[in-house]
This record gives sequence, structure tokens and C-alpha cells, in this order.
Amino acid sequence: MNNMQLDVDVAMVCKYFDPGDLVRIIENKYKGETGVVLETEGEKSTVVLDGSKQEITIPTPYLKLKSETDTNLVAALNLKQNGAKQQFFANDLVNFNGEKGRGIVLQVHEDYLKIIDQQGKLVNIKTSDIGKRIPQMKPGSSINARDKSGHNLAIDQMVKILDGPNKGINAPIRHYDRNYIFLWHKQFVQSNGIFVEACNNVEIRG
Repeated sequence: MNNMQLDVDVAMVCKYFDPGDLVRIIENKYKGETGVVLETEGEKSTVVLDGSKQEITIPTPYLKLKSETDTNLVAALNLKQNGAKQQFFANDLVNFNGEKGRGIVLQVHEDYLKIIDQQGKLVNIKTSDIGKRIPQMKPGSSINARDKSGHNLAIDQMVKILDGPNKGINAPIRHYDRNYIFLWHKQFVQSNGIFVEACNNVEIRG
């Protein structure tokens, strides 16, 4: 590879964020603020700010994953369990209260985690009540659940909500817990885009 080709390849490298990513702004007048990515197109991303709930469009190089910049989110929580330390991150699936509950981590604080549980409720769980992190399934991985029509469901698969307050919403599956799936849609700002539906209340799109 000659130098000219190398320069072109480097120039074509750019950041990309997925919908639902938690980010921190590192440049311009919003520097230091955090938010949730709604979409990325070319070299710009649309973000909903955590504080004001304002929707802004910003150059993607001005963003970093919140997990890279926020020590409170990345590594503030180190729990000793069975002699080993555990770290918890936003978007982890964890169990709590003696494994009676499961949910997605939204925020990590020094003495508690903010979680959306399998009923779709936002709860604060003390670190002493946290069990363990449940491994993230890879995109495309089949889950042990079926939609309303009996089709197998998979991680990152796009589904349509069939009934209830979220009827008609199309959203991708992010996590799975027994009879429930955790999905992502930009309208659920308070929960970083995450919401919960029963597996038999969705239908695969496409």
C-alpha cells in the first residue's frame, strides 16, 4: 500500500454511534453535557440532551461514548462477589433482590444503580442488592422466545408492538429476559430509550 492510499483510508475513518448510545459532548457550546443518540447520518448525530431534553444535531467527532469519559458510569461501582470485583455499566442486564428481579442499568451511582426492570418500571437498587451481570447476547443471536405469530425472535431484530400504550411502535430488541424483551425507541427519553414488552405482544417486521 502506497502513502497516497494510506492517507485516503485514514481520511475515510470516522466515528459512528448507534441509536441509544449514551454520549458526552466534548466540544462546542454544549461541551460537558450528556445525552442519548437518536440517529447518526454521515458526520452528524442527533442527540437528546439529558438535562434540558433538547434535541440537537452535532458533528459526530464532538461526541464520545459516555462510558469512555464518565468514571461514575464506567467504573465507580466495584462490588466484591465471591472474592472478585464486578463492574457495572449503562445498558448492562443485571439481576437483583436475590435474583427475583432483572433489569437494564440506566445509570451507575456510588451506592445504587438506576434500573428499568422487567415490568418497565424505573427503580433505584442499592448496590448491596445487586446480584450479577447477565452476559450480553450478540446481534442476531436467537433468543428463547417467539412473537405473536410463533416466529423465533433475535437480538437487534425489528419488531412492531401489537397492543397496549406502545401499540404501533417499531423498535429493535436490545435484551431478553424470559417472557420479556427490552427494546429501544427515541421517544423513551427518561429511560435512555429503553422500554419493555411481553414477547407475545410483538410481531417481527419484514
